Amino acid sequence: MKLNDKCKELADNWVEWGNCYKELNQELELKKPSALKVKEILDKKEKLTRKRDVILKELQTLVDKTSADIKIKFDKVWG
Repeated sequence: MKLNDKCKELADNWVEWGNCYKELNQELELKKPSALKVKEILDKKEKLTRKRDVILKELQTLVDKTSADIKIKFDKVWG
């Protein structure tokens, strides 16, 4: 997977997470918020947070690999 693709995946995750936050706020502003609905939103937000952590680790691996590749190329040319 390319670095750009992983960055887009991370951005999409943040958008979904933000939407969960908005949805949670809307539910909590009701006079009688649904406990089930709040739990569903919090569960979804937790899944997105775990997914974001995985994406960040994958992104770090890609950055490290890209940095190593650049260093190898630099050393070949200028070494």
